[in-house]
Amino acid sequence: MIHKVEYMECDLCHKKLHPLDAHCGRLREKFTTAHIDCWNKAIEIVKEEDLTDSIEACDAQINCNQCVIAYGSDFENNDFVPCNFIRKKYGESIWDYK
Repeated sequence: MIHKVEYMECDLCHKKLHPLDAHCGRLREKFTTAHIDCWNKAIEIVKEEDLTDSIEACDAQINCNQCVIAYGSDFENNDFVPCNFIRKKYGESIWDYK
């Protein structure tokens, strides 16, 4: 018995995607199906954009919640970098941030 595999298309690189190699999830509020490598690269890009957006918002003192959300993911890895507002208020030495 021969099983026919229906291939999908990666939403990020638009190449053929085997269902067993696929990762499905939400990326920028859109359901996305992608190769695992494409997904990991996209997540890193989104994370960098979120950090940049949070720094800009912090500099303008627009929205502290945005900053907390973006930096919260790094807190688990002990790579927490305090935002500009916190560094200015409390100084850099309390986190040994350089």
